[in-house]
Amino acid sequence: MPRPLTFYKLLSGGHTGWVYKINGRVVVKYPTRPNEDDGDKLFQHEIEFFDMLDNVEPCPHIVQSFLRVPAGNFLSYMAGGSIHERLLLRQTRDDRRELTGVTGTEPRHLVERWLTELCGAVSWLESLQYVHGDLRPPNLLLDGQEHLKLADFDRVARIGTDANAEAPPWERVLGPEAGDERGSFGKYGPRTEQFAIGSVLYCLTRSYEPYEMDTFEDPAEVVGIMQRMEYPPLSDDDYLDGIIGKCWHNQFALLKDLYDEVKTLNADEATRESLVTPDDCVKIRNECQSFVDEGLLVLE
Repeated sequence: MPRPLTFYKLLSGGHTGWVYKINGRVVVKYPTRPNEDDGDKLFQHEIEFFDMLDNVEPCPHIVQSFLRVPAGNFLSYMAGGSIHERLLLRQTRDDRRELTGVTGTEPRHLVERWLTELCGAVSWLESLQYVHGDLRPPNLLLDGQEHLKLADFDRVARIGTDANAEAPPWERVLGPEAGDERGSFGKYGPRTEQFAIGSVLYCLTRSYEPYEMDTFEDPAEVVGIMQRMEYPPLSDDDYLDGIIGKCWHNQFALLKDLYDEVKTLNADEATRESLVTPDDCVKIRNECQSFVDEGLLVLE
């Protein structure tokens, strides 16, 4: 780890990178496993994806990247933290960190706003022939006005490529309905993304993951349960539960269809543009470059 970077506040760390808060507008993501050549492959995959996004009209529901260098990705600071952190605030856990209950759920208007913004983000990616590939609460961030931004693109993939195994309930091993693809995760596309969205929405409306309040002798049982489509019960007269059910049963041919169905929810709030202006983006990029020039990411 570069010594100058350690003087800044560490916000999060994961499989791909460590995120440090530089100031009130910018964070920098540093690869967890850099090497002398091109750094960690997943980290560089994300860098290359953001490079590609420079050539298309930006999406207000995607975290902005201001500057990218081989050992760092300077991104917009999300003051609201992650959806995962919001869920934890409403959970009670025992000494073993196992979930024992919840104290409530997020206000409905926020859940509807976040659902609309998430669907807007994945629909936009679909228009570029991409999927996010890792839709989970830790990768859904909130800005200072509690608007959702999709982050962490190290597993972004082209539609139609083989889906990688992710832990349930964010991805599902296919059952007999998939024919020759039974027992696999299939191909990335609307099916994989809407399934994860259904599980995210379940979390937002319950404050816990599907099956998380259930007790299993072997956690791997959840894989088989989901393969058999034995999903947690949903309300027949709740609109959001209806969306969860449709997502879990792959009823949207396109992610655009899902977005079209939900975008009228909190429409005035959910469609608010929240991008940094082009002029400010240039200023922030130059500021980030000055940090690089001063040795912020240099290993001693």
